[in-house]
Amino acid sequence: MLQIFASVIDYRPVRIAMALVGVVLTLLFVPALIAGLVGGGSDLGREFPFFVVALFGFAGVVSAWLRIFMSSVRLAARPRLRWALAGGLTLGVLVAFWLALGFRHQSATPVSLAYAISAVLGVLLLVGTVFLPRRSLTIHPSGRRSGAA
Repeated sequence: MLQIFASVIDYRPVRIAMALVGVVLTLLFVPALIAGLVGGGSDLGREFPFFVVALFGFAGVVSAWLRIFMSSVRLAARPRLRWALAGGLTLGVLVAFWLALGFRHQSATPVSLAYAISAVLGVLLLVGTVFLPRRSLTIHPSGRRSGAA
């Protein structure tokens, strides 16, 4: 079941939609991540948690973009890369959920919603990375499935 769900990520309209949402989320989050990476490392006693959150978030963003542009066939042929992307996506999803929950009670509800959307997108990409289809599976717009063994 999850393998069929994961194969949907290789469908071109899904990749385009994820890339469009990804561009918006990247433009929202990367400036804060860079500020956390650059400014967070200066005083590790007080800023260490923000530095770690920024580092994990940056790993999630990079992994998400790599997964959007890499097909399941390519990842199946490179298991180390596949599991590295899965690790980065896991870190990104954990950070996004943590930040979405942290901002939910404040007046920054749109920020919380953006983090929640990025977490859901990260989970979809993570499922598509961990549960690769056993064979190359293509879903056609007509709903038919075909693939080569």
